[in-house]
This record gives sequence, structure tokens and C-alpha cells, in this order.
Amino acid sequence: MPILYWTLTYLDLQLAEGYTTLRFDKTEIAAFDLFLLERPSAIQDYSDAEIEGAKQRFATMDAAKRQQLMDNILKGLPGSEEGYTMEEFRAMLQTYGAIDHHQLRDHLLLFIEEILPVAASYGIKMVIHPDDPPFDIFGLPRILRTASDARAIFSALPSLSNGLCFCTGSFGVRPDNDLAAMAAEFADRTHFLHLRSTQRDGEGNFYEANHLDGDANIPEVLKVFIEENQKRAVPIPFRPDHGYRMLDDLSRPANPGYSLIGRLKGLAEIRGLERGILAMK
Repeated sequence: MPILYWTLTYLDLQLAEGYTTLRFDKTEIAAFDLFLLERPSAIQDYSDAEIEGAKQRFATMDAAKRQQLMDNILKGLPGSEEGYTMEEFRAMLQTYGAIDHHQLRDHLLLFIEEILPVAASYGIKMVIHPDDPPFDIFGLPRILRTASDARAIFSALPSLSNGLCFCTGSFGVRPDNDLAAMAAEFADRTHFLHLRSTQRDGEGNFYEANHLDGDANIPEVLKVFIEENQKRAVPIPFRPDHGYRMLDDLSRPANPGYSLIGRLKGLAEIRGLERGILAMK
């Protein structure tokens, strides 16, 4: 994922249960892009209706809300403790100005091809995480969004050391991704499993749902990987990716999505589901 890791607009969305979760709001992404970032070519990436919706939403934001939106997108990235100022972000975007999907994929494949023989010689299984969200954003090309994107990477370099981190949350944001079918297709080269579920609203927005709720069919995906693990000497490691902030989490500092109790809740649910599937075999 060039420049940004996962990108969300709300890091503490309040739920009725008293928990907080993460949310992606497409209209606020457009408002940021058009009226805060002021990316020169942004207007080409949105429909007239989306531009008008972003304009109206931006007009309702006070200075504190606009600052929070900037902070949520540019700062506190989960992959590091660093973020960007708006000026730094604009400069970084310019470095990708002439790079399209094909060129970015070619660069990725050149990198993998160079290190793959060494990784394979030591028995190292490399994995790549899908884009989150799995579509282009701020003009940046995203190249691991769908099954066809994954096929292009793995067919070019078919060694099983060139593997996948199968993230049900990232792939599951797209309604055209059949998660169970993708799990079956890429099971043999999945070396890390991120289990989480998002809830879509049909308009491009989504939020992090309970691990066994939402749009991701976690039971069917887990069945595939339980069968795959039965073929392996060492099972695929998995984690309950992301989680609500709840109970003591609400007073404990943590990077967004990486709460303690909320993720333990997800782990308990997934482990219970795993035991149930195994008991039915």
C-alpha cells in the first residue's frame, strides 16, 4: 500500500453497546481529498453527486472536525508511530504521480523476484497483505484488491514462498470478492490469516463489525483453512484482526484497532467457532 497503510475516517465510532469501533466514510474521504488536501486531479475521481455530497458534508464540519479528519487519515498509522503533515503528504503523493497500477505491480514483482530465492533457501514464507481499503484512494494505485490481482502476482512468481496474508476484513470490503472461494483458491499459499469482519452499507462506507457478524462469512472461510491445516505439519498462524474498544480498553491507550479486551473477545469467538467446526467433522 503506497504511502498510507489502512485508511479510515473514524477511529472511535460510538456503538449502541458502549463500544467504539473503526469506520470508513467515503463522503468524508472525498471531502478531505477535495477541500483539505486539494489534490489537483481529485475532481476527476468522483462523480458529480459525490462531489456535491462532499461539499455539503465539508460545510457542516467545524475546525475541530476538520482537524480530526486530517489526523485520522494522516497520523498515528498502525504500521508505525509516525504520520504526515499535509505538506509532507502532498510531497509524497507527487512521487507516485506517474506510477499507475501496471508499473507499481512491475516494481513489486521486481522486488519479490530479487529476494524470493534467498527467502526460499531459508524456508521463509513471505506474505503480502491486501490493500485496505481495497480500492484506489487519493490517486494512489492499489494492486491487491481482488482475486485477479492476487493471481497476477502469484502466476508471475509461482513459488509458494511468495505467499499471501489472507485478510477477510480487507478483501471483504468489496462485495464482488467471494471470500470462501478466494480462501479455497489461495489456501496453499496463505501463510498468515487475519480474521475480521466489516459491515458495508451499499454506498461505499463500512465499519468494523463483530468478528462473527458483518459481511465476511468467517465460518466458511475458517472451514477452508481448517482443512488446509490438516495437510500441513505446521498450521497457519491466525489472529483476530482489529477489535472493539470496550470495558477497560476505553481508558487504556492503544493504537486504533489494536485493543486488548476487544481483540480477546474476537479470539474467544473464533476459537469457539474453530472447535465447533472440528467437532462436526
